Amino acid sequence: MTNTNSDRHRNKPMGIRPDDDLQERTKKTLEANDWTMTEFVSACMELVNQNPSAMLKRLASFKPPRVRGRPPKAKG
Repeated sequence: MTNTNSDRHRNKPMGIRPDDDLQERTKKTLEANDWTMTEFVSACMELVNQNPSAMLKRLASFKPPRVRGRPPKAKG
């Protein structure tokens, strides 16, 4: 699993925004297991490409609902 791109900063942003709590819990769990977020996401992406039916079946119960449109304006 090597990145053939010589400049990792050239990768396009993925545009995902998990909520802050999920990000913090995940970061702590990964750090406790000697993983970085980038390593984890890259490994998940590779696994879904190698074995999509098994991985997606396992993840199905964790799939967040799709939210369409703009988020509501903050009150204040």
